[in-house]
Amino acid sequence: IGLALSRHATRSTVVFIASLIIIDIFIVGAWFGVDKTIQRIEQTTAGEVRERVDPAIYAVRILDDYPWFGTGGGTFYNAYPRYRGADILPYYDHVHNDYMQLATETGVPGLVLAGGVVLLSFFAAVLALSRRRDPLARGVAFGVVMGITALAIHSTVDFNLQIPANAFIFSVLLALGWLALFLERQVRGQG
Repeated sequence: IGLALSRHATRSTVVFIASLIIIDIFIVGAWFGVDKTIQRIEQTTAGEVRERVDPAIYAVRILDDYPWFGTGGGTFYNAYPRYRGADILPYYDHVHNDYMQLATETGVPGLVLAGGVVLLSFFAAVLALSRRRDPLARGVAFGVVMGITALAIHSTVDFNLQIPANAFIFSVLLALGWLALFLERQVRGQG
């Protein structure tokens, strides 16, 4: 992404870097064993997938009853037993989907507000990548884009942001997107 947004990158440089990444994936995969990852994916049963997906599906019922304000922060484990299906384990303290958990606890406005903050920080980092010349600011912006992207994907199947340390680090990551865009670098030794 950083290379694609760079004004100084030539087509041959982009092709070269892309080929290095592809070669690295194969070398690292051979070294650490892509076969183990593939084997783990193949051995995943439909029941294991349902354990992660079904709570989110049944949580939609909570959202139907509490669309504006949700059930309140941290109340999913209290509200969920009334809405779960008979085929679901008796106890879930989290949805295994941060988006659905946030929606059920804070309502649709809370989800939209939180999503808006994340999207604004993401686009601030993308703007920093395209506008800033400072390699440090561009590097931080690239890290922010990758971090937000990774957590956005992972949050569909897990509850990372329910862990306070992860939520704190994510809020720092969001702030770094704005710092990468607006904070000017101070050079030591200047007044």
